[in-house]
Amino acid sequence: GCTTAGEIGPGGYITGGVAALAFARRDFAASLRVAPAARGLRVSDAAALAREMSGALENALAAHDRPLGRRFGLMLADADAACEEALAFAFGEALGRDPFLGGSCGGMDGRPGGGFVLTEAGFAQGAAAVMMLETRCGLTPLRLDGVIAGETRMVVTAADPDGRRVTELNGEPAAEEYARR
Repeated sequence: GCTTAGEIGPGGYITGGVAALAFARRDFAASLRVAPAARGLRVSDAAALAREMSGALENALAAHDRPLGRRFGLMLADADAACEEALAFAFGEALGRDPFLGGSCGGMDGRPGGGFVLTEAGFAQGAAAVMMLETRCGLTPLRLDGVIAGETRMVVTAADPDGRRVTELNGEPAAEEYARR
């Protein structure tokens, strides 16, 4: 689970809650790790973690009578740690065509800081909970995109990687160029 600035649930959109997932042991085999998700996490370190977790999942599958058949990855990462891209890339490569889901958690008030991920070890800040799972249950990934590709390409021409901010698109101030497109 993780803290969030808002959640969508059976009652619609709410704030001040916690988003959590639970998986029935009989229907799932899993490998879970809490990755210290510091800024500047190297893709090679994330890839090594993904390979280690894939091996651990294979060991967990040995406890089931047969392969469960449908594999996917899940990540809940503290947004302030700024590691989502490295983890998503590494785990996407490790999973191949299997889906990889998840995203960033944040403080419950929507401001930077205060984001926590929850695992069996308790709450952790500045970290990411990453999982590889296999199940016999059906999977239907849901994807929501806030951006629809248009005909005009936008090229990032200046950015602050440490702050994770794009400052310029197509040689123009980013906000103005984005608004024009």
